[in-house]
Amino acid sequence: MPFERSRAHGAAVGGMAVVALAGLSVVGLVVAQGRLERYDFGRPVRATSVSPVTVPPSTGPAPSTTASTTPTTPTTTVVPGPPTGLLADLFASMNADRAANGLAPLTWDDRLRASAQHTSDTMAASGLVAQQDVDALLALGFARAGQTVLAAPHDVTAASAEHGWMGSTPQRTTILDRALTSVGIGATSGPDGRVWIAADYGGAG
Repeated sequence: MPFERSRAHGAAVGGMAVVALAGLSVVGLVVAQGRLERYDFGRPVRATSVSPVTVPPSTGPAPSTTASTTPTTPTTTVVPGPPTGLLADLFASMNADRAANGLAPLTWDDRLRASAQHTSDTMAASGLVAQQDVDALLALGFARAGQTVLAAPHDVTAASAEHGWMGSTPQRTTILDRALTSVGIGATSGPDGRVWIAADYGGAG
């Protein structure tokens, strides 16, 4: 879904696409010295009410005042985290693809890592594969920024995630963008068991 939006002091040009490959939902985008519309994926919370229950008076003996009750321990569902080593392996896979195309490797940036983690957390909470506003990346001092995001099964591997991105033109273009020189990756396991991954990129333009 290509787009172009002009502003008084510049223009932002980019492209966004959602592609499903082998169970993966992926999105990629690059923006240069501009900004994107902010997307709000908040969904209203539906309140529920409980009707009061009237209990008829007991006709049996009065309960003992010394009887003790055992509190009920609530059960919680433990969501496994992303596969061990996923981020490091995905970083290595990206750079292997860049090397295969004659490009210098991306360098790891902890600021981009924090931003990518926030994006993956947001996607996991909303259940939507969607990019966030990349103004924050440009605010870090980058003249060019990009982002690729993905939702995958809980047992996703770095190879399958990278294959999903490289199999879609917008994501492949972002990963192989010569002007993007730094990256940070974040991953979150959602309540539905899927793993939500985001990679944020930055460059001097």
